[in-house]
Amino acid sequence: MERHENLVASLGNKFSTDHDELEDFIQEVFILSYQSLSKFRGESQFSTWLYTIARNHAGKFFKNQNSIQIENHNTFDQLKLSHEDRERTHSSSQEVQLFKEEIQTKIRSLVAKLPSQYKNPIVMFYFDNKSYKEIAEKLNLKINTLKSTIFRGKEILKGMLKQDVD
Repeated sequence: MERHENLVASLGNKFSTDHDELEDFIQEVFILSYQSLSKFRGESQFSTWLYTIARNHAGKFFKNQNSIQIENHNTFDQLKLSHEDRERTHSSSQEVQLFKEEIQTKIRSLVAKLPSQYKNPIVMFYFDNKSYKEIAEKLNLKINTLKSTIFRGKEILKGMLKQDVD
């Protein structure tokens, strides 16, 4: 998430300069990508796949945010946030950050538990942003073998995650 946050933020900045709104957008994109991780086929770089999710989500997210802002700007009184509302918003932002860190920690701990034949390719591909070709050369594997290994590693991760949730 840390590696790709700027990519998602740069897209969000095209739609809004509001810091809180941008953070909400980034968080939603990472949640969507996490939920869709099993659908990532590896036919492109992870960053390209993530950017596509962000781009698709941006139109819907910022359209909804703009309509909310218009509704909330009807009267001067509605523009005023009470102290309690600000506290709730700050608390919610902290919760989102904690959730983000928790997901990151969980994924890293599960990846660390993988057998090295799966862990190394997954780390190189998803965390180091190496291409299939670079990884295949480094690990002395054929590209199709590497794709199968990464797929199997993701399946093992899904199983580990499912066991952890149950």
